[in-house]
Amino acid sequence: MQFNNPNILYFLALLIIPILVHLLNLQKFVKTPFTNVAFLQKITRETRKSSKLKKWLILSTRILLFCAILFAFSQPYFSDKKNIKKQHNFIYLDNSLSTNSKGEKGNLLKTSAQEIIKNASKNDLYSLQTNNNFYKNITYPELKNRLLNIENTTSKIDLSNILLKISNNRNNKTNTLNNNILISDYQNTYIKQFTNVTQPFSAIKLENNQKNNISIDSVFINNTNTNNTLVTAVIKNQGEEKNNIPIAIYNNKKLISKQSFLIKKDESKNISFTIQNQSNFTGRIKITFNDIYAFDNVFYFNINNNKKTNVLSIGNDSKFLSKIYTKEEFNFTESSLQNVNYNSILKQQLIILNELEEIPEILSKSLVFFLIKEVIL
Repeated sequence: MQFNNPNILYFLALLIIPILVHLLNLQKFVKTPFTNVAFLQKITRETRKSSKLKKWLILSTRILLFCAILFAFSQPYFSDKKNIKKQHNFIYLDNSLSTNSKGEKGNLLKTSAQEIIKNASKNDLYSLQTNNNFYKNITYPELKNRLLNIENTTSKIDLSNILLKISNNRNNKTNTLNNNILISDYQNTYIKQFTNVTQPFSAIKLENNQKNNISIDSVFINNTNTNNTLVTAVIKNQGEEKNNIPIAIYNNKKLISKQSFLIKKDESKNISFTIQNQSNFTGRIKITFNDIYAFDNVFYFNINNNKKTNVLSIGNDSKFLSKIYTKEEFNFTESSLQNVNYNSILKQQLIILNELEEIPEILSKSLVFFLIKEVIL
């Protein structure tokens, strides 16, 4: 048997109090003389014996009641962890961007790290899994150092990979106990991940106080003409209606356009921007709003207006090449060996020699010039 509050048992020394009370509470019978009371002597002796028995019963009851109260406050329990056994703790701490939010005690990630440090035993062995790192078989000082320096990351890890790590790193030594703890906000549903052979673990869910969040879900090109491109951002709102939310689009650090919008409760809304066509647009759409997650208020994208790639096939006819080099992305040309336009060779980005039995000297020289041009460029 073990106790959560063993210091309470020191109060058992106070049991001396009811014992002293019993010993000092010596009641003496007062003798009152009467005539012809000889027949009452037997009754008197029996009364004194029953009185002593009652006092001993009262004393025992007081001691047992006091012991019961002390044991209740000391919180006894039976544990399968013996002194001769070592404890190996596998801890998964979710440090994704979603844990960079405020809970009841502060930042979810930092608070969780502090709670682990506070409650971890200094004598146990640990394996710490985060979204971007895995520290195997470390001691308490190493665990503390890793947790004090933990930061949020964009990396993600599936629960199936965590369970696999638990299984692979399980210590099968007879004198070692394994304890698995998973700490996360569990934003996804993992019901299908569990089977009857899943290693047992304790799950702790992190919850933030705020329930309102606005995010940029996706960005796509809605329409393009010779001069302009219409870029549309899909905005999602979780929580109450929000008004006058500023949103802007940038090309690198240059502000291109800015507007504000209203979005209703739990609604998705499309916000469009018209930009001039450029050879390369390094875009960034940003919402200026303070909510739970700041990372989903910015969306990065690129628009490349590259010309089609010129591809020349010299040799036999082949239908499969035209299916690979489609008209949408390539300027594909097929030519037989006898009808090659040698002036167009230097204008190509890719030349395919399709099943040629031999290469004429003039074609060979043209290909050499083509290679030299590609190397210089």
